[in-house]
Amino acid sequence: IGIALLTLPISVPTIKTFCDCSIFNTKWNGCSKFANMAYSSGGDVVPLLSPYNTYNFNNKNGVLFIIAPNLDFSKYEIEKIKEFLDNGNTVVIADDFGTANEILRGLNLSMRISKHGVNDLFYHIDDDLTTTYKINTFGGNITTNIPSFIHANDGVILTSSVSTSNGKQKSFPMMVETNYSNGKIIIISDPDVFINGMHNFNSKFWEGFLEHINAKTYYFDEVHHAGFDPYDIGVVYLHSSVSKNTMFLVFFVV
Repeated sequence: IGIALLTLPISVPTIKTFCDCSIFNTKWNGCSKFANMAYSSGGDVVPLLSPYNTYNFNNKNGVLFIIAPNLDFSKYEIEKIKEFLDNGNTVVIADDFGTANEILRGLNLSMRISKHGVNDLFYHIDDDLTTTYKINTFGGNITTNIPSFIHANDGVILTSSVSTSNGKQKSFPMMVETNYSNGKIIIISDPDVFINGMHNFNSKFWEGFLEHINAKTYYFDEVHHAGFDPYDIGVVYLHSSVSKNTMFLVFFVV
């Protein structure tokens, strides 16, 4: 019986979607590779598929990823985010032209994500893929795809001094980190840094970033993706491969 249980296939639930920046999207515009890296780093990955009040945010050492939201946040949801921060957790907001500023206003923060794009002389292939070098952490550089910038006095990651936006030339913050209550908020002005299509450019950044936040639980907001429409919900079966020594040990114990 013990050997039979070890050799039986294991059913794993699966969800697939074409939604931008969804961790269930395995295409170029999804975030499945980043979620897999977060899981491989030793943390639990929890997708939020329903309103925040159906989940328990009271645990410590958790991170809530809000990537490319394009649905409005209710007052109650913002209060839930505040409670999450009060408990000493971290919120990562990655957005450019979406609705994340609603969260910043609701939390009474002065920072805002600009509605204007930013261009730089340093890029891959064309000027849509802006590359920021010479950052002290996160693998040494970060590549963005048609990024925005953050209205803030300073940032963890900045564009070069020759970058331009809306007729102005200076260094623009692209990543800002600030303490809030007992927790921390990290704002990134481009959600595309986490998509599968940017894996070859940003894999070192992903590793350094996950090491920096060092969480036990990674929550990914899927409920604020307007296009989240799973086209396939089911299970896959994984056949376990057990060594003969393990089988003998189980047989001996039984």
